[in-house]
This record gives sequence, structure tokens and C-alpha cells, in this order.
Amino acid sequence: MFGREVLQSTESLLRNTAVGIRVLSFGRLERALSHDRYLEERLFTQEEREYCKGRIYSLAGRLAAKFSVRQVLHAPVPWQEVSTIPLPTGQPVVVLTGSAAELAQQKGIQDIAVSISHDEGYSAAIAVPTTDLGDRKKVGIDLTSLRRMAQLCDRFNPHLRTRIFTPAEVKDAAGNVARLAQKWGVKESVLKILCHGAKIRLADIESISSGKSRLTISLRNAASIYAEQQGLHTWEVMVTP
Repeated sequence: MFGREVLQSTESLLRNTAVGIRVLSFGRLERALSHDRYLEERLFTQEEREYCKGRIYSLAGRLAAKFSVRQVLHAPVPWQEVSTIPLPTGQPVVVLTGSAAELAQQKGIQDIAVSISHDEGYSAAIAVPTTDLGDRKKVGIDLTSLRRMAQLCDRFNPHLRTRIFTPAEVKDAAGNVARLAQKWGVKESVLKILCHGAKIRLADIESISSGKSRLTISLRNAASIYAEQQGLHTWEVMVTP
């Protein structure tokens, strides 16, 4: 049902670090919360609850982030000791306390980058640890519904298509909705990493197939400038159908 695109800066990230990824259903969480009136308080910090205001997609995204951080730490740390709060830019930030913070310190983890995405009843999150603040990891994730992408493709006119996809991407996708969804997911993930979505054209982020399950990323104009400013030169993409 979903093409799940996970994009990470630094070329060898997946091979050399622990990465946590989790996808959660809104419906499953909603049913669990309806059966236990105190579950929300046990799962989420007060700050998280105040931010989410009961919005199920927001709660699901933060719970997915907690699961992902647990995977990074390789331990079922208490839910309340892992908090995900957004910066003014909207970028989520992980805050560890108690035993979770102590465990991260023992493992030499200086920071955990996290990204959250929602689409059609699901939330997904990815967490990546940084052990050297001089090489701080950045990460983006995007959930892309193939059904919704097919609907968008039906409505695309030539002008709109050129604002989203480059001619090379259109040729590379060859009308395949799943491939277009992958490219859309890459664009959304890069925007999250660069934190300047409003100033970057989607067509300035290009992904072209370069082998089985591999995509080559090229940035242009504002996207390239922001990447250079942040010292981002290489990218790695995970695509899960």
C-alpha cells in the first residue's frame, strides 16, 4: 500500500550505525487508547501531550519515534524517558532523560536524529544516532501512498509536472506510479533534512535510478546551496515498497 522512502545523509550510515525505523497504524493506537484511559499518560510526556492535543496522527508519530529510539539503544527504555518535541522549524528533536540518557551516554551516543512522516492512516519514524558531534547525522523519512500518488498523476498537467519532477525523472519513472512515489518521497525527505522547504523547488531535488534499489541524488539551485551550507555532500537512500 505504501512506498516508504527513508533518506539519510552520509554515504555509509546504514552499514556503520544502528538505525531504528517503525511504522504505526492510527487505528491500532486509537483503539488501544480507547481501552485504557491512562495509556496516553504512560506513553507520552506532558510536553508531548500538550503539543499533540489528542491528535492521533501526532501521537502515533511520536510513539513511532519512541520505538525507533528504543531500537537505536537496543533496550526497552521507559516511554516517558524518550520525548520528541518539534523546534520552531517543525523539525522534531529527541530528548532523553533518566536511564535512557544514561544508556545513550554509555554507548557514546551524543545525539539522536529523528524524522517523522504521516500518510493515510499511518505514521512512520526513523532514528539515527550520532557518536561524534563533529559528524552530526541528519535524517528524513517520508510515507507516500501509492493510491494518492496515482490520483495526483491523473491530475498532473504538464506545467505542474515540471514543477515537481525533472524531465530526467519523468523519463526514469517511465509512467510507473511506484517509481514516481519513490522520487516524491526522496524530495520530501531532503526538504526535511535541509529545513528550508518553503524556499526550495521540488524539481531542484532529482533522484535517478542507478542500479537495483539505488538512486543517485542531485541537488540544484537553492537545494544545493543549503546542502553546501550544512556540509552535506553525500546521500544514502532506503526504499521499502
